[in-house]
Amino acid sequence: MFRSVTHMNFASTVTELLIPQEVLPKGSLRLSMFYGLLTLGPQILLILNERMIFRYGAHGILSLSYLLSVLSSFIYILSSNAYITMMFMLIDSITVHSAGPLFNIIISDFIDDDAKRNTRRSPISSLVFSLNALFVKPAQSIAPVIVVLILNNYNYQEYLTSKVPSNDLVNAMRDVLFGIPLILGALQYLIFNMLLLATVVADQLRSTIPCSLLSFSMIPFATVSMSIGGISWFLPRKAFQLRVHNQLKGPSFN
Repeated sequence: MFRSVTHMNFASTVTELLIPQEVLPKGSLRLSMFYGLLTLGPQILLILNERMIFRYGAHGILSLSYLLSVLSSFIYILSSNAYITMMFMLIDSITVHSAGPLFNIIISDFIDDDAKRNTRRSPISSLVFSLNALFVKPAQSIAPVIVVLILNNYNYQEYLTSKVPSNDLVNAMRDVLFGIPLILGALQYLIFNMLLLATVVADQLRSTIPCSLLSFSMIPFATVSMSIGGISWFLPRKAFQLRVHNQLKGPSFN
């Protein structure tokens, strides 16, 4: 959500600071088409690739999008070229706005799976989506504030008045544009795959994933599940399964 809000609120600022007027003149049809491509392109791409999503699963596409976010951020090396920067903005927009909606599919799958595991009369959808909103809504408000706070250290307020950017402000905007996907993409990829690993281990042990889902940049994770996943990174899989299995043995299982 942090990345999505940043896209929506600062796309015009990024183009003004990093894309020369000769490439995308202000008020031109080319500029409008570029904004339209950033906004509608990912949604159209998502619709056209329905079969690929069905084939690889929402979790596979989502994991790939996080990895692509990290790899694409290294385009920073060539960011002095305006067209390279525009290409990166398009790639990043696709990874955020195309893959982001798949997150809701994963949440729905988790709710259905939890209902089957625990034979619940009613699903825990209200709890899950409430916890998700608890973290998503603040992110929507905090994201612009953090970006503006960073840019204000480089005379962003003076730029809003004079419309003459300093070199420091241009460099800061470039760092924000490429840095956010690198940092958040890496965190999302690690947390998401750790959750998947924890889910696989839990399935094999027939244990229940806790319902205490949290959401960081639109990534839900279970506190205990992350602990299981973290331990499983360092212990051999068989040894890890045996250890947890022994702990689960007790009078209640006899």
